[in-house]
Amino acid sequence: MAELNYYEQQEQDATARVASLLSLPPIPVHSCYDDGECFDPWSLFPSLYGSYSSDFDDMAIEVLTDILECNVVRFDLASEMFREILCRSGLCDYGTSPPCASHQLASSHCCRR
Repeated sequence: MAELNYYEQQEQDATARVASLLSLPPIPVHSCYDDGECFDPWSLFPSLYGSYSSDFDDMAIEVLTDILECNVVRFDLASEMFREILCRSGLCDYGTSPPCASHQLASSHCCRR
């Protein structure tokens, strides 16, 4: 098997992180916090936690939906910053080309959950 280049390795690592996260059960309805044993999409980003603000959660879902549909609708600063965070985390590609299929699948699952 050929050795992966840097970008392929980053994509493989990001896909594995998302797959691991999606394998977790949802946070119980009456629970006010996550103990690390349940699905929490913000655990992909150790420096932020969006669930303190439903406005931030809503923006993140809209940005992920835009990425999934390859159609950028939001251009506000928060959306631009969140897209940058996704790209720097290896969870989406820079530019206007559609993200790879594994990222589309991950975005689709995260938006629904």
